[in-house]
Amino acid sequence: MKNDLMPICLQRNWLPVYVDLWANQLIDTGQLIESAIVQALQAQESQIKKLLRTAGIDQIGLLQTIEVSWSSNSGKLPEGSTLTEALQLLYAAAGRMIVLIVDEAQHALDTSAGINSMYALKAARDAMTLGTDTPRLRLIFTGSSRDKLAQLVLNRKQPFLAPKSPPFHYSAWILSRPLPLMSTTV
Repeated sequence: MKNDLMPICLQRNWLPVYVDLWANQLIDTGQLIESAIVQALQAQESQIKKLLRTAGIDQIGLLQTIEVSWSSNSGKLPEGSTLTEALQLLYAAAGRMIVLIVDEAQHALDTSAGINSMYALKAARDAMTLGTDTPRLRLIFTGSSRDKLAQLVLNRKQPFLAPKSPPFHYSAWILSRPLPLMSTTV
């Protein structure tokens, strides 16, 4: 993913954000996803500060919260923040589509925090894609277990349930699209 997909994203002027849910098995998968987004936000910190100044937002109150949270290197969003808000802020700061690449995504199904993160990513995808002329967020989920990865789209209790079972090699594309735009035609 890092050597082939991420360079393509950069060529297309998309902002790739990569997280490997198998990279550290001692950290909950939900926290790994949040950490990857926080790191991407940290990389955009100067642009975020500029956006806040332009918007006339109270720099001391809001920036102090963000700076404390980011400077602690905890990899966590400020208390009460959502992944949707974080990804929307990242999009506003970067000014380009975000492509969140979740490697070994099937491991998100192993914990309740991981499953909750998947629901949060679905909510973010819908918020950032529905009703817009251009998509602001694409999700790409890959994994080494085809059966477990398929559970993200085939299990009715999972957030990315497809109305029909798509050909599996299209799953990453389908996951990145809101339901009203989905097509299983090949």
